[in-house]
Amino acid sequence: MVHILVDFWALWVTVRLLQWGKFFRLDELPEFNRSVLEVMRQPLEDRIISISRAKYSTEYPASFMLVASMNPCLLHKYAEPNAAGLEKLKDAMERMNMSARAYDRILKVARTIADLEGTADVLDHHIMEAIAYRNLDRPTYLGTNL
Repeated sequence: MVHILVDFWALWVTVRLLQWGKFFRLDELPEFNRSVLEVMRQPLEDRIISISRAKYSTEYPASFMLVASMNPCLLHKYAEPNAAGLEKLKDAMERMNMSARAYDRILKVARTIADLEGTADVLDHHIMEAIAYRNLDRPTYLGTNL
């Protein structure tokens, strides 16, 4: 049984869409948390949405097609960092809880920095500079809450 804890209206709309046998589209798939995708798996397999609350439980039929999309970009061909840069990027991704989109953006900025330096390879200091630029738009930059 799947327990879906979402706003009532969002739940109602979702259930109605899935009942009608339509498709359910997830754009930018890497942006979704794994738990969201896992919740979608059970209704796909069972073709039933089970909703449980404290006082009641109900089931709805769910015959739908899940369509997921993302914007791929042959990026690693041109912006592959060296081993030290990749390690620093992975560390920053974990510490700052960055998304897959942020990972790509950092690589693109690092590639631009390397181009401006006239360097063919993306080095670790390019990655660190790109991460520093990424932090400028965070609300906690310099201890301010924008």
